[in-house]
Amino acid sequence: MSLTELEVVRDQRVEVEKMQTQVGERIEEENLKQAILTDRAAAQDHRLQAHLYVNDFSAPHTTTPTSYSLASLGSAPQQSHNHIGSTTDAVPPVLAPPLWLLH
Repeated sequence: MSLTELEVVRDQRVEVEKMQTQVGERIEEENLKQAILTDRAAAQDHRLQAHLYVNDFSAPHTTTPTSYSLASLGSAPQQSHNHIGSTTDAVPPVLAPPLWLLH
């Protein structure tokens, strides 16, 4: 091999090493992005699960929800007519979770 051929091979090897480095950096960058997205999704899922858990225990468990009829549309909901103090008289709105739970 002549000196010129050796220089060409060396230059090609240097270019290949640069490309391998760039590909490695891109792979690391994509892996980091994927890890961030996975962490965000896990955090969001955790907040959602906590929200559902809190709302499940903060909402009263009733057997007869507030009922609506066509005649009562636009007016107040009709209440179930059970004995006074029944837990089925009305369904209160579900409360929002505490702000600390969302962060």
